[in-house]
Amino acid sequence: MKRTLLFGFFISLINFTQAQDLDAYKLSGGLMVNDKKYVTYDKLPFFKESFLKGKIVTDKGKVISPVNLRFDMYANELQFIKDKRIYLVSEPVNEFVLYQESDSLNSTFIFRRYKLDVGGKEVPAFCEVLYDGETKLLKYVKRSETEKVNMTSATTVKTFIDYEVAYLQKGKDGKPIKLDKNGKNLLPLLSDKAQQVNEYVKTNRIKLNNEEQLVSLLKYYDSL
Repeated sequence: MKRTLLFGFFISLINFTQAQDLDAYKLSGGLMVNDKKYVTYDKLPFFKESFLKGKIVTDKGKVISPVNLRFDMYANELQFIKDKRIYLVSEPVNEFVLYQESDSLNSTFIFRRYKLDVGGKEVPAFCEVLYDGETKLLKYVKRSETEKVNMTSATTVKTFIDYEVAYLQKGKDGKPIKLDKNGKNLLPLLSDKAQQVNEYVKTNRIKLNNEEQLVSLLKYYDSL
């Protein structure tokens, strides 16, 4: 079903009184997200459509929790909601965590800011941390806007498409290394324990382009 998204945000300065559990003005710098116009989309730009409970860790190490968050993957911006108003988080964020609760499963999503090599330039971006051991598996998703052409309708429908890239980080301060889509350059990065890793891959029939199986492999690698 097509959904109508209140999109094309513009930012305005507002006055906001300090809250006991969350100082929205300090966190947002007074930047509030307002709706400008209606555009028809069949996919939304957010990691999850609804706001989720979460926490923020700023560049200075300050932890802000609890806070209701939503991640705009198209704009690479973090939003929070307070008193039914949506704000942009303007304070520099190093990491944020989202908690999704359901009757059958509780999920935790960790996003951390990295400098990624994109076209020979270092670009700051949030990556989802799929595995957070000594060796880390990261996923960067670039969400881009595009139009759908419908010759039978006068309505222009827009959507978002995702470009996903996996990265490997060795050690806390290691530089994220882009992995091939088929994962072929992964094993050379784990060559210091090549024999054990190769045996594990063969025995467990690990597919190097499968996220869950990659996590399993890296857990084993870190345990050696």
